Amino acid sequence: WYCRRWRCSSSAPASFAARSSTADLDPDAAGTRPVASGRSGASEFQSDRAAVRPTIQGGVRAVAAPCVRPGPAPNAAAARVYCAAVDTNALELWLVRHGETACSRDGVLAGWTDVPLTAVGIAQAEAVRPLLAGERFAGAWSSDLQRTVATARLAWGEVTTDPRLREINFGEFEGRAWATLDPAVRNAIATFDGFRPERGESFDEAFVRVGGFLDGLPPGRHLVFTHGGVIRLLTRAAGQDGFVPTGTVVGLDWTRRTVLFTRESPIASPRPFDE
Repeated sequence: WYCRRWRCSSSAPASFAARSSTADLDPDAAGTRPVASGRSGASEFQSDRAAVRPTIQGGVRAVAAPCVRPGPAPNAAAARVYCAAVDTNALELWLVRHGETACSRDGVLAGWTDVPLTAVGIAQAEAVRPLLAGERFAGAWSSDLQRTVATARLAWGEVTTDPRLREINFGEFEGRAWATLDPAVRNAIATFDGFRPERGESFDEAFVRVGGFLDGLPPGRHLVFTHGGVIRLLTRAAGQDGFVPTGTVVGLDWTRRTVLFTRESPIASPRPFDE
């Protein structure tokens, strides 16, 4: 697989030879200066870094290079690859939704309620580790709620916590089962439109809160363990709406508001909020 500007194909682009330098490019020497590394572990993903060559496109330093390729996988979805250009001025986010909790499993709004992972949630967090193994990040961050901190430690290692990465505060609806909510409330949450709970926050207020955290990040690739509502807020801003399951990893070029990849957990969990 070859990639250029985040578009992948099974062969190098036609202009690759004509527009690329013949010198190899070390990603670490291309201005990306990662400092955070997770603990190593066995991984089903292998990265082929041979023949990485730079191109200059619109002032952005990009690469045409072999991409991360999965090993044997049971289905096409598990075999999805990720490719990215090297841009030293971009802010790239790897967003990880925490593993399953009893609330996410049973269709209960948790929000700021501090609930632990289930056994399935622990397994989902551990399943993220192979995807992150060997990757480097300028920073590794997490919401301060225990379900994300536990996911981070199982999937990566120690991280810096920040309450601005918390889930949306559902206020008066915290702890309520989805099926018991008024249809108008369910519709407001499902569409991310018109939701203003007592003692909670609107989606716009939550976006400002999370945006304040992102505004303080330096350029580079950052690993962020957070919640489903937060990930949906950010992917909506990039033109892709949808609620991701627990244990999902989403790559996002925040500078260009572009979703780079989505990888759902190989360990399934109920999705009651889709009903």
